[in-house]
Amino acid sequence: MIDQSELSILDKIYTNHLPTLPPGAPARLIAFSNEDTEFDKLIEVISHFPNITARLLALANSAWSSPASVITSLEGACSRLGFSIVKSTSRALAVASPFNPNKCPAFDPLRYWAIAFMSAHAAASLVSASTSIKELQPSSASTAGLLHNLGLLWLVDSLPGEVGQAIELCEKNQQLSLRQALQQVIGVDHAQAGGRLARHWDLPESLADAMGCYLEVDYQGEYREVVHSVGLAVELVSAVWAGIPCPAPDLRAAYLGLNEKELGLVFNELRMKLPRTLNLAKILFA
Repeated sequence: MIDQSELSILDKIYTNHLPTLPPGAPARLIAFSNEDTEFDKLIEVISHFPNITARLLALANSAWSSPASVITSLEGACSRLGFSIVKSTSRALAVASPFNPNKCPAFDPLRYWAIAFMSAHAAASLVSASTSIKELQPSSASTAGLLHNLGLLWLVDSLPGEVGQAIELCEKNQQLSLRQALQQVIGVDHAQAGGRLARHWDLPESLADAMGCYLEVDYQGEYREVVHSVGLAVELVSAVWAGIPCPAPDLRAAYLGLNEKELGLVFNELRMKLPRTLNLAKILFA
């Protein structure tokens, strides 16, 4: 729960610089995440987003995909890339459209999106490996992992100077987390902003809690499965990015029924995926 000073800062950003998704986009985001969405329906949903269609065509025809011949249709692009890539890139492109990260030169969008894609994969993998999760589907965990850091994009777009100062503080002091730096400079962090943004966009409450509370290791709310899946996924991805060993199991891993071996398998998979994921982020967001 945020205090009144934090609330006033978020209210100021909320009032003066509130991002808006295209009409119907929240519902379409859910379609991108639904495991039951059929191929034809997915293509129909994507067709409402010309920018997403163009990016998928570019990706399908890139060296990253290496097609045997030029792909000229959305159907062909989706068939070439596969369900998983199409869904994750469509979600990312849909939510990225209201923000302009170029306002903040210190912000690295390629790093941001590479970590987002990796977190989506990690969250889904953790759910699949879990022996304790009862209701959460891997696709829902993937969506939450992809969007977990969306509050940072909002802060970058609305307070670029202040976010730049926070990033510079982290670069000068390696012991300082971005969350701590943002709280020091702005008074709120990216998770608090993300939870507020998710609720404004009428995203599911479980997703709003995942975005707003994933940093809370001791979260005890209603949506523990998705919050802890995302939080643990982000920690694994952060370790891969930093080149440090796999974190030891903690309270979140215990709640999810995951042991050291299972975490290690997901961690090693993420290490293998990092170079290709960076290339994907470059193609989509460079």
